[in-house]
Amino acid sequence: DAQESRGLGDVYKRQINIETGMRGYALTGRDSFLEPLEQGEKAFTDYYARIKSSTADNPEQQARLERLKALHDQWLREDIQGNLALRRAINAGTQPATAMAEQISAGRDKAKMDAMRQLTSELREAEKSLQDARSQAMDNAKASALAILLGGGMLAALLAMLVAWSLSSNLVGRIRQSVEVAEAIAAGHLDNRISTQGRDEVSELQQAFAAMQERLRSMISQILSLIHISEPTRLLSI
Repeated sequence: DAQESRGLGDVYKRQINIETGMRGYALTGRDSFLEPLEQGEKAFTDYYARIKSSTADNPEQQARLERLKALHDQWLREDIQGNLALRRAINAGTQPATAMAEQISAGRDKAKMDAMRQLTSELREAEKSLQDARSQAMDNAKASALAILLGGGMLAALLAMLVAWSLSSNLVGRIRQSVEVAEAIAAGHLDNRISTQGRDEVSELQQAFAAMQERLRSMISQILSLIHISEPTRLLSI
């Protein structure tokens, strides 16, 4: 992330601080220049450990960091500590003062510094690529989520319309059936199949038609029974 990228920049800055402290001490021999050098070493160690931990899931970054640490340790041992030891020897009078100028002018540490700067740059570029990929993946996820939400909303609206249409069609069909039953009863057809299930108004209407049909059947049956009883009596009276 952005914090890791800044941390990588800080690692190289700490190496610059170490080199600056070393050169100050090497040229002047004053211990006051050792303080930024020591602070730089500690800060480098802290930043390195933090970045190493935060990139633990990235083998390529881990390998680059290990190469950087190996170069850093070699640079400290051969160049920084070597120059400090030479300055102390000059202070003690066991080496000529010109030896330090010759040592620094030789630029033996330049190759290591360039290599560390290149590795730090690679680390930052790799981290930036990862950030871009993560950002793109997040944007894609957001776009997909929005599409799903919009699609889901449209589907829900369509389903609601279909349900409403289905209910409306079913209601119209039931009302039409009730009208047909009423017309059939009015025409004297009392053998209609009437559904009496449900609790809505149409169901109550159909239940009323069924009850009316049953009552009419009962009345007609009673009338027919009376007719059959009265016919023998009439014949006997003739």
